[in-house]
Order: sequence, then C-alpha cells, then structure tokens
Amino acid sequence: MREKAPKRLVDLGCGTGVLGLVAARLLPEAEILLVDADARAVECARRNAVRLGVEGRCRVLWWDAREKPPETGFDFALVNPPFHHRGPEVDLAPALALFQSLAVWLKRNGRALLVANRTLPYEAPLARQGEVVQVADVRGYKLLSLNRSARSSGARGRKAPGPRSGGSSRSPIRSR
Repeated sequence: MREKAPKRLVDLGCGTGVLGLVAARLLPEAEILLVDADARAVECARRNAVRLGVEGRCRVLWWDAREKPPETGFDFALVNPPFHHRGPEVDLAPALALFQSLAVWLKRNGRALLVANRTLPYEAPLARQGEVVQVADVRGYKLLSLNRSARSSGARGRKAPGPRSGGSSRSPIRSR
C-alpha cells in the first residue's frame, strides 16, 4: 500500500533548508514550515526558498526547541538534530529537546524521519514518542522513522519504559 503524501510538513532544525526545500520540490501540494534556532540559518533558508521558487508554500521561522512550538497539527516532520561537543563529551540536549517537541508538532498518526550519525543514541528517547524503526544505515549515518500512532505512549503523554539518556555520550563524531 502506498503512503499518502503529507499536506503539512515541518523541518525541525532546518539549517540552510536542504531537507525541507527538497520536500517542497517533491511535494508540490504540501505546505512546508522550516524552523531553526540560528538566525543566520533562518535567513539562508529563506533566501534558498526564494531562489528555488517555493517561497509561496514555504515559511521559515526562528524557533528554539526549548520553547513551545508556534504551530501544531503537522502530518510529517523532517529532523536533522544538532548536537554540541563539550570537550570529549557530546551534548545531546538540543536533540532531545527537538524529540520532545515532536509530540506537539505532529498530529496523531503523524510521522517523522530523522537523519543522524550512526553512533548517537537517539532510539530510546524517540521511542517515548512512538514506534521507531531504522530504515537505512549508510556511510556512518542512520535514517530513523518515527510513527506517532494514537496508541503510542507519547501521544497520551506517558513515558515509555526503558533507559533514559542523561543527555550526553562519549562519541567524538561531529554533525553539521
């Protein structure tokens, strides 16, 4: 069975807009919102939307994952989460904040695709939001799919059992 194309899509941590703008080109009927906490990235994504001629369907906003999402009810989310190094440790707090926000951004039965460095421990925190499946593993990166069903623990506001991340990992591999 073929999956229905999303009508509303959000690109969380959009950076220059690569993921969201490609989605805009591939999904001509979709409304796309790109958000990032870096003002320079927001401006760059905005310019790229104009350059590609999709600015009529793509909005770009500044948004920090520690704040309440400005909109809700999206069918689909694209996520390339940031993480930061603090000496030899990796600070996963920005990524974990994005994952928690998915419960607000996505409507029930919404879906997210997340690209990440293969070594980053994102599966357990994402599982609190719904069903997580790894769909690809290529050249050191993994692609994770999150399905937020109406029955998922995240959809009802309860936490799924399992290990909790303290927000850091020893992996020295960088992203973005």
